[in-house]
Amino acid sequence: MARKSKEFQKLFQAESVPQEARVQRSTPQSVRKKELAAHERFKKRVESNQKDKQVVLAPKPKGMKKLSEVLQEFIEPYVDDEDTYEERFELLEDAIIVWNASLLPEEKRQGFIEEFFDLTADPLDKEDVAITNILKLFIKELMDRKLELYANDNRFIKDFQLTEHELGFHLSVAYSLH
Repeated sequence: MARKSKEFQKLFQAESVPQEARVQRSTPQSVRKKELAAHERFKKRVESNQKDKQVVLAPKPKGMKKLSEVLQEFIEPYVDDEDTYEERFELLEDAIIVWNASLLPEEKRQGFIEEFFDLTADPLDKEDVAITNILKLFIKELMDRKLELYANDNRFIKDFQLTEHELGFHLSVAYSLH
């Protein structure tokens, strides 16, 4: 029997395999490559915009987890597998505000949080006030969680990047030691 050419084999496979099955599935290796590429873009962005030379993107302090992993553990109770990119991004923004506020002296924390709400809430809008009150409870819960579980982690989060891929989200974090 004559040997078939590679072109014939490709054509045969294309005709005999349904279109849905031909879609290339993501592998852990291909996802990891995307995560590394996203992290490199983030690193270049931070380094090019950096005025503060204390920002750290690599190596983590000895004996500590990567801050991106810690931050994901921190928000884990509030994460839903069905979160959109925007929902996850907003959750991280709130978590980072709380994280950084927790590094302030206790007497300044509340003022920082109140100032944040003063800038974002319209006191004349009843719906906005109701949402703000719910958000304040959430922020208090996050603060209690940070102080209980990560009280000794004093890394100040300077910037973060969230990317989405086929298997979920990837988080990169830039920080300075506080």
